[in-house]
Amino acid sequence: MPQEDKETKPHHPLRSLTIFLIWIFALYVAVIIIRGSEPTKTTPSRPSEFQSVKHNGVCKSPECILLAHQLHNWRDVSVDPCQNFYKAVCGKYNEDTLVDGHRMMKKTKIVEQLLKEFLEQPSTSTSKSEKAMKTFYKICERAKTQNETEYYQQREVTSTEISKRIGSIPFLDKNWTELNFDLNDMISNYSSLGRLNLGLFMIPSNYRDVFIGRDLLFSKEELAEVKQMYLNDNSTLIDFPTFEEDFKNMETFNEELEKFEEQWDLSSFTKLSDLQAHLPSLDFERILKNLFNSKHKDEVWETIRQRLLVPKLSFFFNETYNLETILQTTSKRVLANYFGAYFRFLMEEDNRDKPDGNVDCAKKVIEKLPLASLRVFARNHFDKENLRLASDMVEDIRQSFVEIIQQSTWLSQPTKLAAIRKIEHMQKLVGYPNDLEVPGALDSYFDTLHLSEGMSYLAAEVELDRFHTEQVMNFHASLLSIKPDEMYVETNAYYMPDLNKLTINVALLDEPFFDSTYPKYAKVASIGELIGHEIGHGFDPYGRLMDENGGYKDWWTPEDSAEYDRRAQCLIDQYTGYDDPDFGRNLNGSITIGEMAADLLGINVSWKTYKKVDFSSEPSIFGFEDEKPDKLFFHMTALTWCRARDSTPLATKQRMLHPTSSFRVNGVFSNMKEFAEAFNCPVGSPMNPKMSEFLKNNPTALRTCIFYESRRTKNVEEAFKNFCEAIGVDVIEYVDFEYWFYRFYHGNLDFDHDRSADPKALILTDLPMEMLNEIVGNLDIWNRFNVRKVSKKLENIVDSFKSKYDNITIEFERQNVFLYIKNSNVYYEKEKTGFMRSANKNQKLNSQLSDVSTVLTNSKSPINYFFISTLCSEIIDTEQKLIDAFSKEISPVFYAKHIRLELQHNEYVIQLVSLFKPGVLEHLNLNVCKCDDDTFARLVEMDQFKQLKSIKWYRCKPLSLSQFKQLSHLTTFEVRIGDVSAEEIIIIRDILSQFANLRRANISLCSFMKLSEIGTSLGIDYDTSGLITYRHPISNSDKSLILYIDRCSIEVTIENN
Repeated sequence: MPQEDKETKPHHPLRSLTIFLIWIFALYVAVIIIRGSEPTKTTPSRPSEFQSVKHNGVCKSPECILLAHQLHNWRDVSVDPCQNFYKAVCGKYNEDTLVDGHRMMKKTKIVEQLLKEFLEQPSTSTSKSEKAMKTFYKICERAKTQNETEYYQQREVTSTEISKRIGSIPFLDKNWTELNFDLNDMISNYSSLGRLNLGLFMIPSNYRDVFIGRDLLFSKEELAEVKQMYLNDNSTLIDFPTFEEDFKNMETFNEELEKFEEQWDLSSFTKLSDLQAHLPSLDFERILKNLFNSKHKDEVWETIRQRLLVPKLSFFFNETYNLETILQTTSKRVLANYFGAYFRFLMEEDNRDKPDGNVDCAKKVIEKLPLASLRVFARNHFDKENLRLASDMVEDIRQSFVEIIQQSTWLSQPTKLAAIRKIEHMQKLVGYPNDLEVPGALDSYFDTLHLSEGMSYLAAEVELDRFHTEQVMNFHASLLSIKPDEMYVETNAYYMPDLNKLTINVALLDEPFFDSTYPKYAKVASIGELIGHEIGHGFDPYGRLMDENGGYKDWWTPEDSAEYDRRAQCLIDQYTGYDDPDFGRNLNGSITIGEMAADLLGINVSWKTYKKVDFSSEPSIFGFEDEKPDKLFFHMTALTWCRARDSTPLATKQRMLHPTSSFRVNGVFSNMKEFAEAFNCPVGSPMNPKMSEFLKNNPTALRTCIFYESRRTKNVEEAFKNFCEAIGVDVIEYVDFEYWFYRFYHGNLDFDHDRSADPKALILTDLPMEMLNEIVGNLDIWNRFNVRKVSKKLENIVDSFKSKYDNITIEFERQNVFLYIKNSNVYYEKEKTGFMRSANKNQKLNSQLSDVSTVLTNSKSPINYFFISTLCSEIIDTEQKLIDAFSKEISPVFYAKHIRLELQHNEYVIQLVSLFKPGVLEHLNLNVCKCDDDTFARLVEMDQFKQLKSIKWYRCKPLSLSQFKQLSHLTTFEVRIGDVSAEEIIIIRDILSQFANLRRANISLCSFMKLSEIGTSLGIDYDTSGLITYRHPISNSDKSLILYIDRCSIEVTIENN
């Protein structure tokens, strides 16, 4: 080497800085390239520098060989794990499966197949539960191959027997008398079938409580369907005038019951004894005892009656008008007709179709006899040693969870203590309760199940449903230690927040996930994350609001709660911006945050447990003798989420609670420095996006990246978005990024500039109008809502943009709200405070709706379809709150072409329709409970109605002929009208002939017409086909009115002559 090369030369400071900046610039560009493109060929990362472990031999059990096969054969060795670890581990899984879903779904299919093999074995069994399984399987398989005539004949015989058991219906039984009718008899007869929807009340339950609540009622459409069913099936038995009168009385009774439209108040319950005192017409003890096991009827009753919770509904407890007063003032004939028809309708709804070739009878057996199915799988295909090992591992993971909480740097001591208390009190069920291991324990409950191979399929299903209800009641009476639920046969684990209970199913504790021969580290790596995930649900954004006893209680300090929400928002943003291989950047982190939070907690607690294993005392996995333990952990954990390509429709995926399999590996693991260290992933690679930590502590390097963006684009919004996608969202505030961006953009390249010497900083609205227009133009709809509120200048800019919206949906469902605008949606949930807040906790619904109205209520924002639904809402005064939110600051007018309103209350129809611009609104679709004459009269006076082109009038009061005439300006309509005589068909025809704009119409009738009389009135012959086609030339026109008339509807079209 020359002497001059050996000497140390002095370095010029500027030259050193320049070299440093060039290096940072090049590194940032590399990050952008990696983030923004998919290389055609990847280069494997350098191997980890962690030391290998000397294992204690090699595990050569069949189960370990299978695990080694999966580790070897499912991976794609051409993929760099630092670029896409999910593909590196699971890239060839699709070559090894036919199941659409992840590995747990595949295992569930295997369990079903094993049970099917057992069911098809010719050998007999002495077990009552096994005999029941095989008997029902044979009945199901026979029903699949039966010809339809034979099947429905058997079904009809069974239906007739059930009907006789329930009790006779007056309009079908001419010998019926009030003296022979007892309402409690009829309800008790129905409850003896194991039915829990008992007309006047229902008996729902969860895993903790049993309730008595209000049953669902007939809808008007269902009553019409029942009426038609009896007309079709019993025409020879029916006296038509009496039948019509009976059904009108049933409709009146139904309307009386419908007057109570309240929702359950889950904070206010009373006891059954209180309900019995307010409702003496019903004998609850007699009715409920028919649901119970005959051997233990009194024992079950004594427990259940003390546990039953009854919501304080005015339907039951109003002092002046309630269910008791309705029953006292209703004739026995009406009650017998109504409940006789209602119970038969429910039976028909539940047992309607013949099982076809697509029905899997083994799955039907699992559905109907889940505990018996679980017993067969556990006895014949499960290593019970796994239960003890898994139970011990749960305790190890529980301890690791406690340690993570204790070591937290951001949780306060009171929150830590409450969290630890919750973990320590958490119950667990590993596999199944110990008492079911006792020989004959489960079979002892099968004495009351009566199945025989000669039964019809319907009779078998009814008997199994009765037996299932009996077992549910045994569970709630503490006679049966596990609820009969098919979920226990699935390959899965669960957390029940209202019980603070962890459940791990048997199938998950079986190979390929778990086996007694696995090395301990393999047991932890395979299912440790899943167990930690389920425990983590106790601390997800929803579970964290419940205490160690499963009660709602906010045990977090305000500071800890705020920090939790901030961290949860990071996960939401990560998933929303995640570029999924199957769905792109179109996912919604607000929906999946509960599962993602549990995933992150699960992987960290599993990793902590894994590190405690003494690897030197454990055998290696075949073919991985030299693999470093840290790599093997992530490799085995990722196997759980391997699946074939996800073909779920995007719209469905956007509303699913679970994130994609790719994210559950790549997204979650990339948040762990341990992964990057294990695979020695370069800083800035997709699986090690940790350049942010370096930039936070090096202002000059950070400004170098901003300088690059200022040369890449002139749009600061786009530049900031690019930066956040490449580095992270928490490195620099937007206002600071904007400051440096514009300095560099305008040529000021002093990277060490002291900002304290600057004059007062300009605010956003001081930017040139051209730049503001460009910024706003690149915002999505939700960000425009926020920007608009900053200043009047930005408000005018936002309002100047013309945007077309194909679909706006506001849908209330129970206690939640779904808001969809322009391919983007937000999901809101009701908090304990009563506010509706988005799942990410950063937006209140009423504020968001107000923003919607201010942005969208101008002619530059035309809307094609606007849908509002409150039918399924359990929120009090839903419609009024919606209108108030829309009208908070202005009187909005939406420029919508088509609106659909599905409302609980008719008094808000006019207010909502008035929000839409007359002349722009062309199509109105109304589906409103009890929409009456007054509503229609007010509606037809509105400018919106007068300029409509079409209307659909559903669930509303039928129109009279005089009201019908007021549709004359429409081109299409679908409405219901009242009773129509044969002579009135001529009037309808003549009215329609005068509708100058009419092109098509559908008229539903409230009662059935006699087509022979219609034909006579129209002067044509009726051929008994069930349909009349009638052509009527329109006077002074070259067109004809075509009527297609059946017994309950009229289809109308206009055709040229």
